[in-house]
Amino acid sequence: MFKDLDENNWKPGSKPEEHEIVQILFGDNEHPSLCNAIELSGNLDEIRPVKGSLEVYDADSSQLEAIVQAKNAKPMIIEGPPGTGKSQTITNLIAEAVYEGKKVLFVAEKRAALEVVVRRLDEASLSQMCIELHSSKAIKKSFYESLKRTIEYETSSVKGIQQQLQELEQVRMKLNEYCSALHTPVSQYGVSPYQCANELIKLGVRANGRRPLRFTMMKDWDLNTYQSVREIVQRFETYRQRYGVPVRNPFWGSELRSISSEVLEEVRTRVKTTLERLQRAEDTLQRLRSYSELDIDLREVVRSNRSSWEEKLPQIRLAVHSFGRRWYRFAVPAFLIASIDLSRLLRRRAPMNSEVLLKIVYSALSIVEYESELEALCDLLQAQVIRQHLSSLPYSEQMVKLEEWNNCISDLGHLVRFNCLTDDAQRAGVSWLADLAKSGAVSLSEFDWTWYQGIFDEALSQRPVLRKCEPEDYADLTAKFKELDNLLLQINRLRVAEKHASQIPRYRGAGNLLMLQREIRKQRAQKPVRRIMSEAGAAILDIKPVFMMSPLSVALYLPPNSAQFDLVIFDEASQVKPEDALGAILRAKQVVVVCDSQQLPPTTFFDKLVEDDISEAEQEEDITGGIESILDMACAALPPRHPWHRLLRWHYRSKHHSLIECSNRLFYRDRLVIPPSNLLMCKELGVVFHPVPEGVYERGRTRTNRVEASKVADAIIEHLKHSWNLSLGVAAFSVAQQHAVEDELEMRRRDDPALDTMLCEFDKRHLHEPLFIKNLETIQGDERDVIFISVGYGRDEQGSLSMNSGPLNKEGGERRLNVLITRARHRCEVFSGIRFVDLRMDDSWPKGVRALYTFLRYAETGDLDEPPVVEKEPMSPFEEDVLNVLREWGYEVRPQVGTAGFYVDIGVVNPLNPAEYILGVECDGAQYHSSRSARDSDRLRQQILEQWGWQIHRIWSTSWYRNNEHERQRLKKAVEDAINRVSEVKVWSVPKHVPEKRDENPVIPVVNNGVSQTTPSRDGGLFPDYRFANITKLSITSTTALSRSVVMVAKEESPVHIEELIRRIREAGGYARAGTKIRSDIMAALRAVERAGKVICDGEFVWIKPQKTPVPRNRSNMPPQYKKIEYIHPEELRQGILYVVKNSYGIEATELVKEVIRMFGFERTTSNMLRTVQIQVESLISGGKIINDNGVLRLT
Repeated sequence: MFKDLDENNWKPGSKPEEHEIVQILFGDNEHPSLCNAIELSGNLDEIRPVKGSLEVYDADSSQLEAIVQAKNAKPMIIEGPPGTGKSQTITNLIAEAVYEGKKVLFVAEKRAALEVVVRRLDEASLSQMCIELHSSKAIKKSFYESLKRTIEYETSSVKGIQQQLQELEQVRMKLNEYCSALHTPVSQYGVSPYQCANELIKLGVRANGRRPLRFTMMKDWDLNTYQSVREIVQRFETYRQRYGVPVRNPFWGSELRSISSEVLEEVRTRVKTTLERLQRAEDTLQRLRSYSELDIDLREVVRSNRSSWEEKLPQIRLAVHSFGRRWYRFAVPAFLIASIDLSRLLRRRAPMNSEVLLKIVYSALSIVEYESELEALCDLLQAQVIRQHLSSLPYSEQMVKLEEWNNCISDLGHLVRFNCLTDDAQRAGVSWLADLAKSGAVSLSEFDWTWYQGIFDEALSQRPVLRKCEPEDYADLTAKFKELDNLLLQINRLRVAEKHASQIPRYRGAGNLLMLQREIRKQRAQKPVRRIMSEAGAAILDIKPVFMMSPLSVALYLPPNSAQFDLVIFDEASQVKPEDALGAILRAKQVVVVCDSQQLPPTTFFDKLVEDDISEAEQEEDITGGIESILDMACAALPPRHPWHRLLRWHYRSKHHSLIECSNRLFYRDRLVIPPSNLLMCKELGVVFHPVPEGVYERGRTRTNRVEASKVADAIIEHLKHSWNLSLGVAAFSVAQQHAVEDELEMRRRDDPALDTMLCEFDKRHLHEPLFIKNLETIQGDERDVIFISVGYGRDEQGSLSMNSGPLNKEGGERRLNVLITRARHRCEVFSGIRFVDLRMDDSWPKGVRALYTFLRYAETGDLDEPPVVEKEPMSPFEEDVLNVLREWGYEVRPQVGTAGFYVDIGVVNPLNPAEYILGVECDGAQYHSSRSARDSDRLRQQILEQWGWQIHRIWSTSWYRNNEHERQRLKKAVEDAINRVSEVKVWSVPKHVPEKRDENPVIPVVNNGVSQTTPSRDGGLFPDYRFANITKLSITSTTALSRSVVMVAKEESPVHIEELIRRIREAGGYARAGTKIRSDIMAALRAVERAGKVICDGEFVWIKPQKTPVPRNRSNMPPQYKKIEYIHPEELRQGILYVVKNSYGIEATELVKEVIRMFGFERTTSNMLRTVQIQVESLISGGKIINDNGVLRLT
């Protein structure tokens, strides 16, 4: 590896310090390319159509985003915490790269990581494109046999898939269209149909009938207008709730906009005064009515002509008062005038009775005084409407009104407030709202209902997908999507395999390719892998575009400059040192670092042996700066929030959240999305704690806990007997404890021969996941259904407890623990003589020991030092309404079931078992909308929940609102069916994890006809045959016929030598030879069509126009006398040379010339031929198309 990095071994332009990725990762300054990264946002389906989706395994949105970003990123980090699908993401990356014609170098420090990816590729029927060279002891024979198998491998041609791809695109588009239509705001209103449905559900059902509000009044509003008007409506409603309906206010009609305490007091005084005047007027009129001879409505008479009464009444009163009781009154002019005026005012002759006359005068005077006082009061109230209304009422009713005013004077201030609200409504352009509010005809709920219902109706009219939304239709649509999306994975596997097969060199071979083919066919004495890679590396990469290696084997088997990869993928990069990774990086154009920063760092065992030999100066020049892994180096260039640093978030491994919850909290800051289990408590799932208080840790001697090891061995046997369907792994905290468990199991195996058989049968059943017993340092990369953990450490024989926990006390000990506690899929059983209460924790203890304390506490109590969990609230009124319906039916339900970002909207508790959910109800709310692909929202989410034991019922918000009764019946049936299904199952069994098996017969239309043939054919044929123009008999004397024939020959045989052109036309005319006349006529026709722009004359050759790059042609079908090298255009010769060089993967010059001559169909080679071809080879070298690499010619 040291020699591999020697810059003298690398060509100029590819030396370590010149490599772009090296500059990015190891440079001191930020590289410009890192600034070009763009964060992806929105729905991923929009930027990745179905035809461009090449996943061969399921990919959630976080995985898909990483795959999309990896297409453009120079360096890329994909962080994958335990169980988040790192290997399937790597497999998808490899498959997509191979389909695009790229060469991939997969590098892993440990073979276990490589085997996981190989197994996934094999399950996808893609292992034939990979070659394993992980070990430094790779077998040469296996290497060549692998190449031979791939060359001979027959794949199926994928045909007839366009219909399925198009159908999937349409179905996916419909699902995304529904989600978008439901959650996208409607035009200018700024409100989505989903929000409308939720608000309408919250507001409740409205009875049919005439409504005071219409949406047409609001149709031109935007959201801001609605909110400002809504505030006015709210104030109207608040007013009505506090002070009642405005029109019922005693002072209704007053237009006062403000009122001070002084004005209010003045109103109070005037009301009393007016009331007194009214009482007086009413009394005088009452007395006047006692005179039966007086038939007159004095009040009406005075009101109809009050101004005249006010003018004349003082003089009339004076005269009548002075002379009315005098006997000579009729002789007094003043009395006579007063009598005449009174008659005019009364519109009849005034009574002669002086008493009556006096009563009339005093009554009229009291009426005038009252009317004047009332007018002044109404002017003060700015209530002319009230005055007109009161004037039309009898005095008795006016008395009641004035008394009401007198008793409710404070109501005037309330009305003033309403008048101000009316002004606000007018300024807002909604004066009609004040008209409705005055009678209490509008409420806030009615206003909101009209707004949201109107927008909802608008959305239905504008978006047919919502209008057509029926639950049954969408159930069929999602079922179709699931079927097609799963089929797409199978199709992609065949597409990738077919594309790889088409890239395998089928050329019979020359140069390095021929040499490689001979080595493959040899039975012995084959060249070493490193040598064959040096000589034919490019050809091997076309046969095997995926190399799977370790950092060491890269240096061993790939000489510098021998193999160039487009992509290098580091798996478990936290274990690869920067200096070890450098060799692989130098051989690639792009680097993807796949890792988990919270797992094991590189081993430092050998570092201690050599660190004393490194000088201080060398340490100072260390470009890695003490960074322990290539992951840390990459993180320095790509911090966590960089677009090229992605985190895989969906956790798939743990079938119960307790298996990953502690790790998620301690190491991943609750960033993982963990599907909830439908079981709250089950002895078959989760973390189980087995205290071993009697165990003794033999400190200073064996450093084992024999009692605990014995308990673990007994548990292993019990598992083999009763849980044989679940794979099992055992992990100890130390190597010594690992050996102790192995010894205990071995003793039982010797004592009981049946146990040996049982163990063998168990390993056969779990062929890919046999029983293992490992330690904390070696378990990374493994997973099993059930994991037994043996802590080992505990109290010694004296009862004292040391705080030394082995590797956990070291730097990075917490990462070792993280690896250990995240290996189980179904159940993790912890055997420990230490209880969490035995550990005295403070901040001075190592992180590993503190993490152990938290884990033991969680295993024993389920407590993570956090406040008690309060039942979550429903996320929308829609969900709340569904909850209430279920509770009305008597079911126990809980909203937002789950933890860590993955919640089931509503969980229905099993009436027979409160620790189990029988049904999950999914609504199309925030979680549905936040999904970044249809696969996430409409397949993966439900698929994962069903794998975790859930039964799912989906409700669409639009249907719940529009067809509530129908949706209720569907929900009720779903709950009842779930209860019936559960009651039929007496015993719950944990589903067995079975690795995905290869589908030998996927339901895909295929034609088994092998790979499409390329040129030359697979059996080593020459260039395609020379095709002659088909000219019917023609008249040589016809200029038109000659011109047409020239064009026909040029079109079919371009570039064609003039002599060949003349021969073809001469033979079509039936002439044995071309004399001067025939030749002259043909040349004249050639010049004519050249002038017409139909052909191009290039020296002795004729091209059809437009001129195209010629395809090399085999002349073996020509007569020997016409098969001349001079008749081949130099450009056609050059194209043939380039083809042979490319498909030979490097060839010596002499062999190249001979092979080119052979490919053109010449049986023997002359010196003229050699010279002609050699001239074109030198032309290509000088033109930079071919390079001479130590005597071997290669394409530039």
